[in-house]
Amino acid sequence: MTSQNQTNKPIIAVVGPTASGKSELGIALALRLVGEIINCDSVQVYREIEIATAKIPLAERRGVPHHLLDFVPQEVNYTAGHWARDALKTIDAYDAASSTSGSVAGLCTSTASSDASTR
Repeated sequence: MTSQNQTNKPIIAVVGPTASGKSELGIALALRLVGEIINCDSVQVYREIEIATAKIPLAERRGVPHHLLDFVPQEVNYTAGHWARDALKTIDAYDAASSTSGSVAGLCTSTASSDASTR
């Protein structure tokens, strides 16, 4: 999804607080919609950082491709700008390779408000 074009496939963001079931929901959606998952967690992008990241183990991914997960060396300062560039490249590659109407599901971790008026 470059600045010249946009994807025709829906992009679904699954957001919520830690341990709220985002990974399980994202995988279920990706399986149902023939999609893939783009990690949006700022810590899960780093390799070899396992403590307090809640990275979903390979065995629990149920064959769903996961992108931007566990690929950045710890010593690299990987910014939101880097992530946005890499996410767009991932979406473009998915669009180019996919002839189906599948979607890309993005898993994001964020602090969700408990105040319904802010949702």
